[in-house]
Amino acid sequence: MEVKALEIPTGIKIAIEPEDVLEFQIMTTKPSVYLTDSKGKMLSEIGDPSDPWKCTVTLKSGLGALWGNTTVSFINGVAEFDEIAITKTGVDYVLEYAVTYPTGTGLAPVEGIPFEVGPRPLGLRFDEEPELRKENTTFDVLATIWDEALDKPATKGVLMTYNWECFIYLSAGEGNLTGMTHVLCVDTTA
Repeated sequence: MEVKALEIPTGIKIAIEPEDVLEFQIMTTKPSVYLTDSKGKMLSEIGDPSDPWKCTVTLKSGLGALWGNTTVSFINGVAEFDEIAITKTGVDYVLEYAVTYPTGTGLAPVEGIPFEVGPRPLGLRFDEEPELRKENTTFDVLATIWDEALDKPATKGVLMTYNWECFIYLSAGEGNLTGMTHVLCVDTTA
């Protein structure tokens, strides 16, 4: 049986920085880091697959909190954070990455570049809306303001800093839509 000698990691490098981050939404650009040897070369084999090295990401600066799976294993030399989000809109957020397993590696943590967290993504979802309506009849259209990040109706706390005006119109086909086609949303429904 041949024993393969593994290179000793001497540094942590950032592979991918966060981009287009929105409040409470799982980051679509997955931050990731890798380990390097003394020559700065990426190491694709770190430890043993049955007992992988681990990396933890923390929030170094910013007003919100880091949410989700903040500790991941190195796989093929890369630690990818695919399930993290930040809980508050703001600027100058900085993530810090550190090898947390095994302990005692002597590897210094590394900080990312500052980034911005945009507002929580909100949308409008129709409540049980039939595809067809009988011509010349009155009908109600009910919709809910939707928290796209959490995939559920938005709460009053999320909406308290916003004013929502909703309009309904025909986007295709023939005919006219008459009646109340504009409403100011109160609460989370329109």
